[in-house]
This record gives sequence, structure tokens and C-alpha cells, in this order.
Amino acid sequence: MAVRRLARELQDCMRNPSQYFRVWPKDETFLVWEGVIHNLPDERHVGKQYSLNINFQLDHPFKPPTIRFIDRVKCENILRNGYVCMDILSNQWSPAFTVSALMHCVTSLLTDAPITNLDNKDIETYINDMQNKRNAYQVVAENVVLNQKSHQINRRRRRTEVEMLAL
Repeated sequence: MAVRRLARELQDCMRNPSQYFRVWPKDETFLVWEGVIHNLPDERHVGKQYSLNINFQLDHPFKPPTIRFIDRVKCENILRNGYVCMDILSNQWSPAFTVSALMHCVTSLLTDAPITNLDNKDIETYINDMQNKRNAYQVVAENVVLNQKSHQINRRRRRTEVEMLAL
């Protein structure tokens, strides 16, 4: 089913080419595609061309593909390793999405204004800070638990000492 659907989508992409991207299968299985995004109408991407890989699963269209840029892209929704962070590629996936629609979403993602004005380095710093805070919290929480246990042991010990004195 996946191969037939992808073959139809390839024909659609060839019949209705976009001025911003091209996609094609990398091999005869139709599950791995390559693509190029170019001519984006955004000052951050003028004159740049980005290569990417699209990996479809055997149960496509019921599972989303993974899209990974080969070239370095400066965009807050593109991770340093090139993977695209979009909700439609995870929890908001729908079998109604076509390859062409996905590529339009990715090109739109690249040309939209940044939401947070953070670049990847700032986002990674933020994530590392949050992980450090979480680790520090876990250490504090473990110490509190250990202190509670030692307090309970000391209280039991005192109780047994009082009981022994009462005898």
C-alpha cells in the first residue's frame, strides 16, 4: 500500500512542480526519498539550497515519515542533527498529508518568523539548564528521603530506648 501511494504522490509532484522544492525516490523501494529546497522568499535563505532525506515507514500513510536535513539550516525547529521538529510529523500526523503537503509545511517552517527568537545554541543551553535543575532537584529529593528515613530510624531507636527504660 505504501509503495502505491508514494508512486502516486511522486506523479503528483512531477505533474505539479513547486518553485521551492523538488523530491524524488532514492531507491526502488520508494521508502527513502531525497529532496532539495531552494529559492525561498526569505532573506535568511536567499541563494541557499538545502538537501534533505525523507524516510517513510512500511505502513505509510498511517505512520509519519522522518525528515532530516543534510545541510546545516538555521531555524529553531530544525535540530542540530538535521531532524525537523513539527507536530504533524509526530502526534498531529494524518494519513491525509501528502509528500507535497509535507514539503510545503517544511518550506513554510523555514520562512516563518522565529517564535522565540532563539537559535539552536540558545535552545540547547536552555535544555541543558533545565536538565541540570532537574538533576539538582533529584539530588535534593533523594537527600530529603534519606533524611526522613534516618529520622524515622532515630525515632524508632529512641522509642525502643524509652521502652527499655520503662521496663
